[in-house]
Amino acid sequence: MKTLDWLATATPEQIAATVPEEYGLGDKALYIAALKATKETHSLDGRIASGDAASEGTC
Repeated sequence: MKTLDWLATATPEQIAATVPEEYGLGDKALYIAALKATKETHSLDGRIASGDAASEGTC
């Protein structure tokens, strides 16, 4: 839960500075923009509620 708690409060810039450089695929600014655009969709407890995932049940 420490990681999820940190992710809930970290800025996209802090996250980008922490993850391996290759996560940004050579474009750190784009990675940060993607984090900003999707941060509100991240689960705060690590679970996906029923009906939230478009591919639910296909994994």
